[in-house]
Amino acid sequence: MLEQSKAARRRFYNGNFHNRYFNGEGIDIGGKPDPFSQYIGVFPLVRSVKIWDLEDGDAQKMQNCEDESFDFVVSSHCLEHMVDVYEAFQNWLRITKKGGYLIITVPDEDMYEQKQWPSVYNTDHKHTFTIQKSQSWSEHSINIFDLLRKFQDHIEIEKVEKISEFYNHNLYRADQTLQPNVESAIEFIVRKKSDLQIIEIQKERSHLEPKIEDRFPNEFSELLTGIQKLKNQNSRFVVYGYGNLGRMLDDLLGDKIVGFVDGISDLTDTHSKRDVVYSVKNLQNMEFDHIIITLLGREEQIVQELCKTYHLDNDKIILLR
Repeated sequence: MLEQSKAARRRFYNGNFHNRYFNGEGIDIGGKPDPFSQYIGVFPLVRSVKIWDLEDGDAQKMQNCEDESFDFVVSSHCLEHMVDVYEAFQNWLRITKKGGYLIITVPDEDMYEQKQWPSVYNTDHKHTFTIQKSQSWSEHSINIFDLLRKFQDHIEIEKVEKISEFYNHNLYRADQTLQPNVESAIEFIVRKKSDLQIIEIQKERSHLEPKIEDRFPNEFSELLTGIQKLKNQNSRFVVYGYGNLGRMLDDLLGDKIVGFVDGISDLTDTHSKRDVVYSVKNLQNMEFDHIIITLLGREEQIVQELCKTYHLDNDKIILLR
């Protein structure tokens, strides 16, 4: 009941919400009937807030929102209604500008659902949430840290907090959120990393990988033979992955490589550079004859993704073994 308003009152006394989180142009996902936009004057650095609700489309897909459109995303008690929480969070992150913030509140499963599933107090809930448990009573429970860990290369965690304002822990089997002051929630805030931070992560990860000859000693000579054949082709290549094998290709094939992509980066650019790892989505901006997969052991999964999602023909895909 009016959870956005309850949170606004609490957040008013935290300077980070005034100076950092609520700054610029935002979107309130699942905002009605208690939208964040009513508090624009309370948080003076907010320039505008778009309210996104059922009539605007599927909040899990956010199909009508362009990438990196908003300085901040705020959502109060909406994520638990999504069929696929991970896809929803990925799209909410997608529409957030780099350096921007996601401020999300969900019900705490022990304070709200209270070991009752399906949820007695809101039958549309698809999931329950906890900050971190080794085991939950709920078959549909999601640990917040497990959710955020999946996106760890793209976000910095600012805050994860259980909110129990005016909550009576001695009162059992009651929806205390019906009271005007009570919160029984988890609030988490993340910042979307900049391009530079993502590139640094990619470089650091690649240096930590074991050498190719150590990982695949029996196949190493075969790999070199295959790479030499590619060198003799009059073709332009995109390389999927930038680990040790990707860097080896970079050294041996030189200007025949037009760029690198992987499934982690979200960078796109119409003018690709060889020293940057781009999102697979950037393939549409790259002119190439073949794509070389360097993530050994994951070839089948990547081929399926390239063919089904990005509509590449099999004859454009090169496997090194």
